[in-house]
Amino acid sequence: MDHYSQAKAILKAEMVRNGISTAELAARLQTLGTPEAVGSLKTKISRGRFQVAFLLHCLAAMGVRELHISVPSAQDVIAAGFDQYNRRPGPTAKKEARERAAQMRKAGKIIEPRSTTRSKKEVPTSETA
Repeated sequence: MDHYSQAKAILKAEMVRNGISTAELAARLQTLGTPEAVGSLKTKISRGRFQVAFLLHCLAAMGVRELHISVPSAQDVIAAGFDQYNRRPGPTAKKEARERAAQMRKAGKIIEPRSTTRSKKEVPTSETA
């Protein structure tokens, strides 16, 4: 299990254990001064990509006073591969889009966008002056 999945599992388990829905958690976070829309909260939890401070805010909002977690050993992290624990899986969306555009340009399936730079004013020459 990677760290993102583990973070997601910890938060969801505490929500279930305390009988708190996502909407209720959003309301409780609001009272703590951490406004979070229900939709964005659901997305954040489902991805498992959030800061430890956010996890602590959620736990405080649910009234959790103690939390016991198991942390993988160094050997487990090495065996699973460094990338699994420290990097986002796969390239970012922007990088993927750039790569697709480059491939399409090579295949001649994409027209280059117009230049966004302004055209230089024509400098009068001695013949046109």
